[in-house]
Parts: sequence; C-alpha cells; structure tokens
Amino acid sequence: MPIAKQIIAEVFRVLRPGGVFTLFDFSGDRSRDVYSMFFAEMDAADNGEPYLPDYVRSNVEDLLEAAGFNLLSYDPGAALTRGRVAEKPPL
Repeated sequence: MPIAKQIIAEVFRVLRPGGVFTLFDFSGDRSRDVYSMFFAEMDAADNGEPYLPDYVRSNVEDLLEAAGFNLLSYDPGAALTRGRVAEKPPL
C-alpha cells in the first residue's frame, strides 16, 4: 500500500506538532465483513479508483500509527460519519 503510506507520511510531515488530522473513509480491515469488502471493491470499480481496492484491504489505523500519529478516537461502525481522528504528537 505504498500510495496510502506516502500520503499519510506527507500529512504527518506538514502538520504542526499537536495538530490533528481527521480522515473520513471506509473502516479498516479489522472490522470488515465480507459484504463490506465486496461493496468497497464494487465502489472502486464503478468509480474508476485504481488505488481503492488495496486501500480498502489495508488497515488505515495501523498506517496512521506507523507514521507516528496517535489515534485519538475511532469507531469502526461510524468511519464515514465520525471518521478517524489522529494527532501528531506535541514536541
């Protein structure tokens, strides 16, 4: 999932220490059922989004934490309405 890693790394780079990043998107694969994965794959195909299938199969929460973010809040059932809130640690 190089493109998502690159994007998250760039967000981390440009965000000031203590800054907050909110991501509204599909939930990560930890909470995915087969129907949700199928829906996301079909959504990617219908919308011509070449990176979405790999992104949907990835675990965005792990990518955020690996980049250095602290995950402040996340409810897998509300990923599209409340999103993920991640903070760049203060200095």
